Amino acid sequence: MAAYGLLRKAGAGYGKAAVAGSLILMSYSVLTGASPSVIRAFIMTLCGFLAAYLGRTYDLLSAMGLAALMLLWNSPYLIDQAGVQLSFAAIGGIGLAKEMEESAVSSSMAEPSPETECGEIHPWGQTLRLSLCMQLVSLPIILWHFFSYPLYGIALNLLVVPLTGVIVGTGAGGILGSLFSIHAGTWITGGGRAVLAWYEFCCRCFMKLPGSSLLCGRPKLWQILVYYMVLGVIITFVVSGYRKSALAYRVPGWSEPAVKSGLGILRSLYGKSETVMVFLLLAALTFLRPPAVRGLEVTILDTGQGDGICIRTKSEVILVDGGSTDQKELGRYRLEPFLKSMGIRQVDLAIVTHGDWDHISGISWLMEQKAAEKARGASDAVLIRKLAMPEIGKGEDVYGRLEQLCVQQGGEVLWIARGYEESRDAGLHLTCLYPESASGRGQSASGTDRNEHSLVFCLDYGVFHMLLTGDMSADGEKKLIALESEDAQNAGQIWDRWRAAMPEANEIRILKVAHHGSGYSSSEAFLGWMHPDYAVISCGEKNRYGHPHPDALKRLSDCGSEILQTKESGAIIWKTDGHHITWKSWKR
Repeated sequence: MAAYGLLRKAGAGYGKAAVAGSLILMSYSVLTGASPSVIRAFIMTLCGFLAAYLGRTYDLLSAMGLAALMLLWNSPYLIDQAGVQLSFAAIGGIGLAKEMEESAVSSSMAEPSPETECGEIHPWGQTLRLSLCMQLVSLPIILWHFFSYPLYGIALNLLVVPLTGVIVGTGAGGILGSLFSIHAGTWITGGGRAVLAWYEFCCRCFMKLPGSSLLCGRPKLWQILVYYMVLGVIITFVVSGYRKSALAYRVPGWSEPAVKSGLGILRSLYGKSETVMVFLLLAALTFLRPPAVRGLEVTILDTGQGDGICIRTKSEVILVDGGSTDQKELGRYRLEPFLKSMGIRQVDLAIVTHGDWDHISGISWLMEQKAAEKARGASDAVLIRKLAMPEIGKGEDVYGRLEQLCVQQGGEVLWIARGYEESRDAGLHLTCLYPESASGRGQSASGTDRNEHSLVFCLDYGVFHMLLTGDMSADGEKKLIALESEDAQNAGQIWDRWRAAMPEANEIRILKVAHHGSGYSSSEAFLGWMHPDYAVISCGEKNRYGHPHPDALKRLSDCGSEILQTKESGAIIWKTDGHHITWKSWKR
């Protein structure tokens, strides 16, 4: 644009200036990698050059539509990219703001007002309205991809965006200066470096403010659709209202008091448009939050070759394991995004069935992030309030490291064993069935395979019953059967409900298959004792262990269980209100 403007001032025609500007922009696009957002800007700028050459009016939204058609014609899947969606949403917000301003100016020409003196909009109000329009249009896209909203983002933009020209100018000057002297180029870029340091300082300060990142979760598609419909109706009403009011003043006989009153109301709204838009933004944030859980929701996460189960009620979140051996940085790229997409900022109870990496890698990462953020005063990471680990493994290094991380990030550690029970939110009952306490008949786990002391939990919610088995082996299954049989004979423990001769007609028993479907678990004796209706296997596609083992699949099939595998279905979600049960998978 600088080259285009200089050529025009030097006397060059619109055509020559446009050709020169286009060539420079084309080179710039190639140098920056020709991302979709850059190509979008390039096409829209060419439209502006062409409009000036032909003597036509440039329309921002029409140019944006043409750019969208050209990009999507070449690559339709670009429509799914966050960067592309945000780029077009921002331009759409600018276009809508311009439409509103032009309509307000048009009406003010008929009868000037303090907000639009002589047909002009005040610059400060124009900047703020522009930013708010961009935020309103892009809000659902931000929440869909990033699950949180930077509450002070508008104020932060007003501090940093005006200085962008300094970065561009010193950067260009540094490139030119370095052609003659590296030291000269470095000195010239000093201003840009100072501005970037100012950016970082501002961001760190704002992140320490309460509510700096408002976690809302991912809205449903129907919520986004309703939001855009309502927003479109409001904007259409405002713009058309201005135009009709302006027309009324130009047509003889239409300047009745009612028309003047209507225009006065619109002008009053426009004068307070910043307040109205802020109210709309806050209302939209409330509306776009995911609906609260009704009853119980259990999600078997697709963690690859690992385990991860999220249990949710209206006011409780329980995480059972969270790790993988084949998914790198599971916490960063799967576990945290899942939790934040549900609007979960803290986990009330995280259970580590045992200390193998395929069960703890994601949980460890979450606690490391929270501990690091706590040290620098931020509050965006997920907090684990309580961490439960097997008492029989107390003293091992892996559990010691987890305990230290939990304390550093502000949580509490529980050491649990058979007999531990918790009745939580509205009918959710959690019972630890295995292993026994190290102080009882159990033995210390030191020096033994950690799989042998995996925590086993029974989850009950009305007619919904689920057994979470960790990585227990066939030997552990045998011990569990013996313990339950002994207790059932003496006192009739909880497991009687699972093996009742006449269960309710809609009662469902679900087994989270032990050890990812290993051939050394899910023995015939154990399956014959439990009779699960569904068997859920968490394992990775083409894993090197060959899980699930064909023998384990045959035993599960022979006992009449319907088998579900995360490597085929993706995440598996169970929902129940205590009386009716439904399930679905991520892929089908």
